[in-house]
Amino acid sequence: MCNQKTEDQSPTKEPKPRKYILTCWEDSEPYEPGSRTLAVFEDDPPTGILRRSAAHKAVDYVHDLLNAVTDHRFDLQSELKKLARDITKATGADESGLSIYEVPVSIVNLLLAKYNLTLEDD
Repeated sequence: MCNQKTEDQSPTKEPKPRKYILTCWEDSEPYEPGSRTLAVFEDDPPTGILRRSAAHKAVDYVHDLLNAVTDHRFDLQSELKKLARDITKATGADESGLSIYEVPVSIVNLLLAKYNLTLEDD
């Protein structure tokens, strides 16, 4: 018999799929304050060739939505690039920096508050 080291053959756990919910808050005077879910975004299955994360889908969707409603006066992706660059600089992270899809949802929501939108992660 040889003394070979056996590697652990247990399957690696797949990370829990992420889910983001885009909500619109109504606060107009004649109506009761409330909210409405506009869209739900989930990670693509790991079997897909082009696998997009829920965060990627959510940011792209909200970017397109706000471009349409603000007539291109508000560019979410550009704002997130600035924030990602500032966060990277402030934390001293490596040169590759933070992606716009990695900016914390709580910070993204500060940008969306002006438009009565929130993005929640599950």
